Amino acid sequence: MALVPTKHDPPLTDLSTVRTQWGVPLFDKHYPGLPTRSFNLLETVDRFSGLLGIACFINTGLEQGESVTLITFDTPENVIQTFKKLGFDFTEMITCERLFILSYKTTFTRSLNISTDYQALFSEIENLSNYKATRLAFLNADLLFNLETYNLTIISVSKIHHAAKKI
Repeated sequence: MALVPTKHDPPLTDLSTVRTQWGVPLFDKHYPGLPTRSFNLLETVDRFSGLLGIACFINTGLEQGESVTLITFDTPENVIQTFKKLGFDFTEMITCERLFILSYKTTFTRSLNISTDYQALFSEIENLSNYKATRLAFLNADLLFNLETYNLTIISVSKIHHAAKKI
């Protein structure tokens, strides 16, 4: 999951103290929230936990009036149906363009891993959301990274973080 800065955020002097809700009830109860204007990765123990966490993360952003983008490597129809089964119906938010779902084939991630041009991905998100995307959720974010070695993984994370800062 990720919360990404935008050009619309007011200037902040101390980003380390400004936090936003995770949207995951257990996390919100025990942790002070996500640092705003940052890129955060959350690893879950299984697919169900990950989907539920992402659904809560998206829902919280929408409830707070944010524009949310979900990047997935599954079909939007499958993702929407899965969220409905978990009790989250985002159909209206998609219709009114508050939630954007970007679906890519896994061949895209392979080519992205080779080029590591994450800026193109964030530019597309920025354009599709009329430059107002404030909350991004990646489903299976690990597919965006080059996981061949530890160093390549760190470089991938660094590059995606740098690209996200430009939004």
